[in-house]
Formats: sequence, C-alpha cells, structure tokens
Amino acid sequence: MGERSHDRSETAEWERLLDAWRPLPAVLFDRHLDVLAATDVAPRLSEAFSVGENLARFAFLSPKRQFEHPRWRSAASATVALLRGFVDEHDEDRASRRLLGELATASRDFSEMWADPETRTRMTGPIVFEGTAVGTVACTYNILGMSGQDECALLVFVPADESGRAAIARLESSSSVSG
Repeated sequence: MGERSHDRSETAEWERLLDAWRPLPAVLFDRHLDVLAATDVAPRLSEAFSVGENLARFAFLSPKRQFEHPRWRSAASATVALLRGFVDEHDEDRASRRLLGELATASRDFSEMWADPETRTRMTGPIVFEGTAVGTVACTYNILGMSGQDECALLVFVPADESGRAAIARLESSSSVSG
C-alpha cells in the first residue's frame, strides 16, 4: 500500500461508511488508488477491489489483467484518468512519483494513456463485469468524493437493471455464507 499507514480508528470509520452502502459493491481507495476498504461483495466482482490491492497496478501490471479483452482499454483509461485527477489535485509525493515511475517503466499502455491529454476522469458511467461467479453483471459506477477526506474517494457500483440486481444479491449471499 501507500507510504502512510492507517490507524484502527480510520479503518473503523471506513467500515461504518461502507455499511451504509451494503449490499452494493463499494470500494474506498486513496489518492494512490490503494484499496483501503471494500464491501464484501466488491472483490467478487473483481479481485482488483480486494483490500490492499492497487487499482492502477492491477490494471497494468497484474498477471490477472485482461488486456486482450475488448473492454480493458476503456477500464484502464478510466484508471489512468482517476490517478491523474488525484495527482493534479495534490502535490506529487514520493509514493506518487514511485507509482507513476513503476507504471510508466513497466507498461507501454500506461505511458501512452498517461501522455494522452484527453484522458479525463468520468465520475459515473457504465461498466460490465464478466466472469464473476454469477456470470456477467452490468452496473453503473459512481465515484464519490468524501467530505473532509480529499485524499480518498468511494467507488460505488449500482446494478444497471433487474438482472444486475439479482446477480449482486447472489454474490452478496455467497459472500455472507463464505465470509
């Protein structure tokens, strides 16, 4: 994770915040895109949403990424835009420089997307998760800023239709059985 460690009171606060979003998949991440907390169902949509994962590293460096998938470029571009938004908003720190250097060195795709000035953050949009335990799940993602926490954001996935709601409910029930 990032350079800054988080104390137990912050972790408890994040868990309380996420409780309000259950049973929806929701992910709390910091400005380096490190996943700080997530609802139980979020990692069942994508392993990228597991606590401790870094969304940018997962998108560009993980052996689990699916860059041959037709939707990968769109998702990866959104990840770059999100990271750029945080870097533009905050002074670069050592952790940001290290992350950007690592990604630029190891991933040509990241470098090209980072260099593209048209890569901008979309705060909401459609996303489709394929290959989940319950099949394909269509959602709308929403990135929410947090009052008093400008170094964190909340990513919430709302099912796009009744089929998506049913799939999320099945994922939620399976996570409560296994969790």
